[in-house]
Amino acid sequence: MNSSNLTLVEALLFVMTMPSSLGAQWCGPPLPNPDQSYLLVRRAGGPATSSENWYDLTRSASCMDCGHAELLRYKPSPKNYGFDVVSERTVRYGVYQAWRVRIVSTSDSQKAPVSTRDAVYVLLYPRNPDWIFAATKYKVASTEAGAKKITYTDFQDGHEHTIAVSPEWPRPWQIYEVEVLASNVFLEIWQAQQHALRDCLTEKH
Repeated sequence: MNSSNLTLVEALLFVMTMPSSLGAQWCGPPLPNPDQSYLLVRRAGGPATSSENWYDLTRSASCMDCGHAELLRYKPSPKNYGFDVVSERTVRYGVYQAWRVRIVSTSDSQKAPVSTRDAVYVLLYPRNPDWIFAATKYKVASTEAGAKKITYTDFQDGHEHTIAVSPEWPRPWQIYEVEVLASNVFLEIWQAQQHALRDCLTEKH
């Protein structure tokens, strides 16, 4: 096996036998700058069954079963399946676009219930790991029954969406304003993954 061009699945055969402190690196090394993260987007259920974008914001990521040549040719589009990506939370299937972003500021829906200007915001609900959305503007309002209504304009397609949150889920949404530094960073993720895996193999042997 050529360790200079490992897929994630191949590398896991090695990682599974490593000490836990090294095995944790299989989900990808964190970005060196603590203010930066990856913003991932996918279609829930795949491009053929959904028109709604779902996101993830993660400090580390790894592409599963993808190679250098494939990544060089890839053109991001919601019509493409994209790649399966391991984030800090879980495996995100069918990620069709990945950005590297800088965290400009952090807040929550109690302190900032309405966006004050058009920017890129990531809205994250801690109780549900799948409720992560990116928006150019948003508004969080309370209903008479105590529920929350979140209205946001999707960062990718510009469509407006609404989410209703039960009064039994009163926790505020976490809100991150981000600056996009680079798009289609799958190759960057893969290269960092390869370096980390080679380092793990070097330490093991």
